[in-house]
Amino acid sequence: MQRLQNLKVQNNHTHIIDFKTSRPFLWQASMIGMIMLLLVSNAYQFKRNMVLSDNDLKYRFIRMHGRASGADLDTLEVIFTHNKDKKLIGNIRNVVEDFEYRTRVRAEKLERARLLQQEAEALR
Repeated sequence: MQRLQNLKVQNNHTHIIDFKTSRPFLWQASMIGMIMLLLVSNAYQFKRNMVLSDNDLKYRFIRMHGRASGADLDTLEVIFTHNKDKKLIGNIRNVVEDFEYRTRVRAEKLERARLLQQEAEALR
């Protein structure tokens, strides 16, 4: 028993770099890198699309009013960027969409009336 205790355990570690076995690791590491790069680019693009969507809504809001002063533009910038008030932005979106819907319906009615007028003139 004493002989077993006096024995020293030797661990010899040898590291071999073999390209045949490291290719799967390199492949996986490169794929993980690509996935991370794509995730970052998707996040950036999502953020950019949100900014473009806000800019579109601001443009439609200004078109709805037909004009915009410097104070109006400053107010819109504060609402959409500095103090992003989602409830107020939602209200603006609803007002703009309602205005666009009513405008489209009115244009369709005017077009129908114009076509009926043309038919009436053609029948005379």
